[in-house]
Amino acid sequence: MEFVTPIITPIVKSLMDPVKKHLGFFFSSTNFVRVMRARVLELNHTAHGLEKKKEANDANNLVVPDHVPDWLTQVKTINEEARDIPTHGNGCLDIKKRYKAGKRSFDILNKIDDLEKQESKIKWTSERIPLGMVISSTMQTTSEPIHDDDGTQNMFSSRQLIFKDALKSLEPQSKTQKIALCGMGGVGKTTMMEELKQVVEKRGLFKWVLKVVIGQKYDHFAIQQAIAQCMGEDLIEKARDERADNLRKRFEKMSDNGTKKILIILDDVWEVFDLKDIGITSPLPKGFKFLLISRFEKVCIKMDVETTSIFRMVGLEAKEAKFLFWDIVKLTDEDDELYKIGENILRKCGGLPLAIKTIALTLKGEEKDAWRGALARLQRHDLEDIYAIVGDIFEISYNNLSKDDDKAIFILCGLFPDDFNIDMEELMRYGWGLQLFHKAYSLTEARQRTNTSVNNLIRANLLTESNNKGCVKMHDLARAFILSNISKFKQVSIVNSDDKSEWPTQDVLESCERILLKCTDMSEFPHDFDYPNLTLLKLMNGDKLLKIPENFHKRMEKLEVLAYDEIQSPLLHLVSLRYSICIQTLCFNSCFLVDNDISFIGELINLEVLSIVHCSIQKLPSTIGKLKRLKLLDLTGCMDLCVDEFVFQNLEKLEELYMSVFNGKVIRFSNANCDELERLSSKLFALEIEFFENILKPKNVSFKKLQRFRISMGCLLNKETNRKYRHKSSHKTDRYFFKNTLKLVTNCSDLLESKINELFSQTEELHLCVKDMVYLEDISMHASQCSIFCNLRALHVIKCEDLTYLFTNPVANGLKKLEILTISSCHVLKSLVSLSEDVNAMELPQLLELNLNDLPNFTSIFHEDNSSPTKSFLNNEAVIPKLSKFSVGGMKNLKQIWPVHIPSGGEDKVSMLREIEVNACNSLVNIFPKNPMRLLANLEEVRVKRCCSIEVLFDINLGQIEQPQRSSNLRRIKVQDSEELREVWRIEDENNSGLLIIGFQAMESVHIERCKKFRNVFTPTSANFDLRALKDIDISECGEDSGRNDGELVNDTQKQEISGVKKLETSKVDESMSIVAFQSYHLTNTFHNLRHIKFDGLKADVMFEIESSSVNINFDGFEADVMFEIESSSTNRETTQQQPLRLLPFLEDIELEHMDRLSHVWKWNELSVIHKYQPQSSIFKNLTSIRLYKCNGIKYLFSPLMSKLLSCLKTIKIISCEGMEEVVSNRDDGDEVVTTSTSTTTLFPHLDYLYLDRLDNLKHIGGGDVSKGTTSVIHDQLKLSQVSVSSWCLCQYSREIEMQECHALSSVIPSYAAGQRQKLQVLIIHGSRSLVELFETKETNNKNISGSSSSSKADHGSSSILPVIPRPKQLTMHELPNLKVLKISECDLLEYIFTYSTIGSLMKLENLSIVNCTAMKVIVREENEEASSKAVVVFPHLKSIELGHLPNLAGFFLGMNIEFKFPSLDYVMINDCPQMTVFASGESTTPKLKYIHTWLGKHNLECGLNFHRIIPSTSSNRSISCPAIAEGTPWSFHNLIEMHLNSDVKLQKIVPSNELLELQNLEKIIALDTRNVEVIFEELINNDSQTVVKFPKLREVDLNWLKGGFKYIWKANKWQTLEFQNLTRVYINLCDSLEYVFTTSMLGSLMQLQELDINRCDYTETIIKTEEECDGKGSEEVVFPCLKSLQLDTLWSLKGFCLGKQNFTFPSLNTLIIKECPNISVFSEGRSIAPQLRVVETGFGFFHAREDINAFIMTKKQQGIRFGECEEPSACLVM
Repeated sequence: MEFVTPIITPIVKSLMDPVKKHLGFFFSSTNFVRVMRARVLELNHTAHGLEKKKEANDANNLVVPDHVPDWLTQVKTINEEARDIPTHGNGCLDIKKRYKAGKRSFDILNKIDDLEKQESKIKWTSERIPLGMVISSTMQTTSEPIHDDDGTQNMFSSRQLIFKDALKSLEPQSKTQKIALCGMGGVGKTTMMEELKQVVEKRGLFKWVLKVVIGQKYDHFAIQQAIAQCMGEDLIEKARDERADNLRKRFEKMSDNGTKKILIILDDVWEVFDLKDIGITSPLPKGFKFLLISRFEKVCIKMDVETTSIFRMVGLEAKEAKFLFWDIVKLTDEDDELYKIGENILRKCGGLPLAIKTIALTLKGEEKDAWRGALARLQRHDLEDIYAIVGDIFEISYNNLSKDDDKAIFILCGLFPDDFNIDMEELMRYGWGLQLFHKAYSLTEARQRTNTSVNNLIRANLLTESNNKGCVKMHDLARAFILSNISKFKQVSIVNSDDKSEWPTQDVLESCERILLKCTDMSEFPHDFDYPNLTLLKLMNGDKLLKIPENFHKRMEKLEVLAYDEIQSPLLHLVSLRYSICIQTLCFNSCFLVDNDISFIGELINLEVLSIVHCSIQKLPSTIGKLKRLKLLDLTGCMDLCVDEFVFQNLEKLEELYMSVFNGKVIRFSNANCDELERLSSKLFALEIEFFENILKPKNVSFKKLQRFRISMGCLLNKETNRKYRHKSSHKTDRYFFKNTLKLVTNCSDLLESKINELFSQTEELHLCVKDMVYLEDISMHASQCSIFCNLRALHVIKCEDLTYLFTNPVANGLKKLEILTISSCHVLKSLVSLSEDVNAMELPQLLELNLNDLPNFTSIFHEDNSSPTKSFLNNEAVIPKLSKFSVGGMKNLKQIWPVHIPSGGEDKVSMLREIEVNACNSLVNIFPKNPMRLLANLEEVRVKRCCSIEVLFDINLGQIEQPQRSSNLRRIKVQDSEELREVWRIEDENNSGLLIIGFQAMESVHIERCKKFRNVFTPTSANFDLRALKDIDISECGEDSGRNDGELVNDTQKQEISGVKKLETSKVDESMSIVAFQSYHLTNTFHNLRHIKFDGLKADVMFEIESSSVNINFDGFEADVMFEIESSSTNRETTQQQPLRLLPFLEDIELEHMDRLSHVWKWNELSVIHKYQPQSSIFKNLTSIRLYKCNGIKYLFSPLMSKLLSCLKTIKIISCEGMEEVVSNRDDGDEVVTTSTSTTTLFPHLDYLYLDRLDNLKHIGGGDVSKGTTSVIHDQLKLSQVSVSSWCLCQYSREIEMQECHALSSVIPSYAAGQRQKLQVLIIHGSRSLVELFETKETNNKNISGSSSSSKADHGSSSILPVIPRPKQLTMHELPNLKVLKISECDLLEYIFTYSTIGSLMKLENLSIVNCTAMKVIVREENEEASSKAVVVFPHLKSIELGHLPNLAGFFLGMNIEFKFPSLDYVMINDCPQMTVFASGESTTPKLKYIHTWLGKHNLECGLNFHRIIPSTSSNRSISCPAIAEGTPWSFHNLIEMHLNSDVKLQKIVPSNELLELQNLEKIIALDTRNVEVIFEELINNDSQTVVKFPKLREVDLNWLKGGFKYIWKANKWQTLEFQNLTRVYINLCDSLEYVFTTSMLGSLMQLQELDINRCDYTETIIKTEEECDGKGSEEVVFPCLKSLQLDTLWSLKGFCLGKQNFTFPSLNTLIIKECPNISVFSEGRSIAPQLRVVETGFGFFHAREDINAFIMTKKQQGIRFGECEEPSACLVM
């Protein structure tokens, strides 16, 4: 056996060693612990020494060895581990504890050995830390998320997205190596760069961060030196390449083959430079990233930054700019004027942060005058306050522009107003006229150069993009920079013509070469407008008749560009333009041209651009043919245009012609025109024309040279056919945005014959309605050419009756640029593409939008002969990677959009889809596949309407869902009128029980409407959905029973779960069960962040079980017993008190409608758990608004406890809740709550508005339970009063109370709440039939308690007397110190409003209105105690008193010895108060009151407010009492100042004949919507002699909408003559039955009449009626010496102004408008002379007037012009 020993011994030894080792841990445990602690102490001494060295190096900016921070961290870890090892209690009997102590000590000793070895290798040097080295003691891993320290917490929200995207690109895992921040100077690029730098350094994303400022002038030597310094190196080489090579080697060493990340920041880059100069090779080495900051996007692109990695920064949003400005300024006082000035200054800064900061710092602490001065300087473009900024931002950028075109366009853009959408086409046309484009030989070239320059300026951040297509914008400060230097840029922009500071001063008149002038509110052009060197003049936005001097254009001989833009008044004296022979560009846009005459333009022989847009010209005269140099003619918006012969023939150099019409009035081409246009078209490069309803045919036109076109065939180009758009700026929105467009409504043969298909290869937008087209190749020149539509971006195919399929595969695959495809009403079409044998796939790489509608036989994209019945619309053969909007409708045979299951990779075909709309597809089975998640990556909205076969939107099989699940952007779902819809989500969960479904976490709203079978949002309810963003649910009119449904929001878990397409069955609910709203599980998880829920016409078994939060809840029609049932937890009371409840802490709004089953909104089941409630608890803490509508089962809204919890409540609205008896009640709350609530917490401290409407059973607002009986109620209420009686009154804390038709209330404010209404400002009560007192008094209170009833209440059928709380003796009388508005109406039992003791507190009352209260006797009731001496009552702020329809009112106050003072009262209305003989028995002082108002109007206040006066009779010297308009009051016709009539007036004749002579003070007559009035002034009849009735003070008559039988204003006859010596204005509108305005007998008195305006009076035949006695008289002269304006508009029956033989003279008339008067034949039978009249406005435009108006009308009649409505547009097809 000896030979075995050598073998066995080592084996045994190897086995025993571990055993001995572990035994040693036990037996030597104490020794291990002791040695470990000693070694730890030594290690700490060593660490302390290293820490001191590190601190010294940090202080001296010396390099700390790399391993030191980590070594020190490990020492801390060892210390923590050592502290966890116990030093005592490791006895021999505790084997496990002793063993663990020994082993852990042994492990620590090994770690200490390793650290000591590492420490011995640390080498300290005196090397200084390089500037670019990142020193971080705690390196953050790149996988960690960005927390609040990511730099965005102090950043404006508009910048956060850019910041986060840029930071994401800088992260090491991002493949992007170069990114750029680009934007205008001062926009905050450098600030964001510094924030990015700070975050990447803090997170340790890079070992090196090197920042270098390049500057305007690139200096390679300085840049190389700066980078070397960041590295801690010093370059000694002199040669450029040697220095660069040294840097390259240093970078390689720093990078360590990419393991150490390096970020290089290049700030303020102005020009492109080679990165080799700084040692960087191309492509960038591994681990390197570049961050460029530049004003110029083009520089970034040329330095190889991808456009997707260029982050463009713009100005701050308005809110952010305000915050920044006011945060710097820090105003200490609230000064509205300063705030207004500050807002105006901010607008001038245009959101530029640097400008905002600079001017804010300048104004900080300054006086108001300094602010005013700064604003004034900015408004006149004086940049004194921010010149340094503007100089740096714009002047340097401007000087840096290398191209003259760019500079010229930039300067020209500065001419336009602030924030103006500048048309690029306008820039080109103006630029051409100014000869800005040197060596540009065609308009096409000039347009290309303009577009290039605009693009360059946008990339240089000197211009900004506009939301309007074809437009750009200029920053306000950039514009100010140009306009502030007239001597350099030589142009002026005058936006406010009244502000003389905007006009150039005298010393720069000769410098001005370009002027823009807004003519708003200008009526006369300045006579001293003299700028001899003016080359461009643009006048715009004129809204008045602008008088221009006759020699105006003669003064501007150098003028090259003249533009009139939206001048709404006729342009006179344009004939003087013939003197401006240098004009090359002439533009009229939306202007009125007198007589539509443009013949004078033919004299401008140098004209090259002529634009007459939306001026409705009707004739192109032959003189236009004289314009031999004309290159562009734009007649867009012409009407019934007639072109003289030889015009087209003579325009030899014309390159561009635009002739689209307005309002369907097509051009009337002659045969000669067609021949000329045929010859001209062969030379044209641009053409816009419509071949429709005229003899011009496409075959007359050549298309060979066209590069720019918009052509229609068989239809109109534009959809606008409404006259209201004629002169609107809507034309300007995209009037010059141009896409090559064809709209073709024709047949194949005509289309091919016209050869218009030659343009297909250039067409960008194509509209086709070709009836006999079978496929698209039928209309192609070369059917085999797949690239014929290579530039097509939008294709619209409509009503192609024979279309079978649209195109073949080759043609489809040739549509590389197609973005929009629309196919509609093609009933034969079965598919888009016919598959060929060699190609079986289609790719539309740029298609963004696909719309298919009314295609009953369409089933899929590809046509297949043997297609399956369940063929999908979108399948693998269709590749549409960028499709974002997909809409289908009216497709009867479509069954599936996607296959039931999408194979792997299928999502790439439509991965960008954002919006789906499905409409009227009644065979559609499913919209989405069983595994839809991969389609939802970008989907945002789903809309489904009228799809009767769809049962579920998302039928999801979790077994087919890839893991991990993909998130989606789906935000909105809306389904309407889909009868079979049952759920939104249906989950099949076979093997994934409890799996969290996260694919819909972005969902914000679900809207289901009129879906009869809808039952659930999702099934089964056990599904674990993540809908964290869901805010809105709206389920309306779903159900088969009269729009009501027995469905639920979430189905009960015991109900049948859904699998496949099995229908859901509903289980019945026990009617005796208390139904609660919404399960807590879903509220806490699925629906956690709900903001708004609306249920209309639904029943619910379960609605909400509350344990969490939601926001903005609106329930309409759900039937639930309890809205919020709040239960305590099962834990003990002490634990509950330590953990405050969190119930809906974010809820803001609750809205409940049609919930008849609801008995409680909230109910506490165990109230004791919150008897020590603390205000800081999160229980409805943000609830601000509650609205109840038709919830008839609710008897009260709040318990006392809930009242206390809702501290933020601001608005309460309760409407039509028949069962509501109280707003606040103590029922259902146990005694424990009341007795323990000893706090005097104020209820509803923020309540702002209480609205109670149609609550027939409301007996109390707060307190009392009528069901308990009187005794019980009084007992309970007394108990409550011991706590805090004032806290029970809800209304006392509301700022505004409004109550409508609450018929059971006997009083509004109870007596026990007296003195507690400090906040009440507005009180409005209407229609409360049982209201006896507004403010309950002690007397009423005691009566009610004793059980007595008032007779008046018995009369109204009151069945019981309501008990109330006895008033504690210490309470004072009612006080209303802040009441401002009190309005009471239709309260028939109310006899008074205030008691005398109350009115002393009404110090802020402003408005008092008491109307239609039949029992009202006085407003202020006298109390038993009479004043012993004269007292004075002052209402210091009362401005308005209205007392109307109060049949028993005797006065405001009838007590004695009281004087009332109303220092602010300026309006009193007293109407229909027949018993009111005096306002107050004492004196009433009203220093501001000038008039008294009645139903008739405004009366002179002759006798004061208390009516004491004697009125002298106008017919004799006797003193008589004046007849009263309201019996008992003294205001009648004699002191009527203004007559105001409205719909309340029931009289047919307003002023009886016997009162006509009393109207000596009448100044105005104003009537609106009076349907009963037939005549205002009744005529005198059968007088002994003729009576002259004078109205000496009547100045104005304004009658509007007097319907019915109103035929006359005044009737004159042989017994009376009416005279109006001072009448200046008459305006009559919509008086259908009015026959005439004046009679001839009145004419002699109309000497002061200035304005006569008669509109829309259907039966008015003449303005002045000829009386019988005047018929036989010869011609007489009638003069209207002051009449300036006469307007006759829409008078269908008008035959003439006057049909008598009088001769009229209008020496002052300058405005005459005759519109829509088709039957006018003459103005008068005699002459009608108006020497000052220059222009007559008609429905067809403006025409030069003749001196004789009659001759003008007759001439126009002879010319075939009717003054009636323009003919309706012809029934024209518009695509």
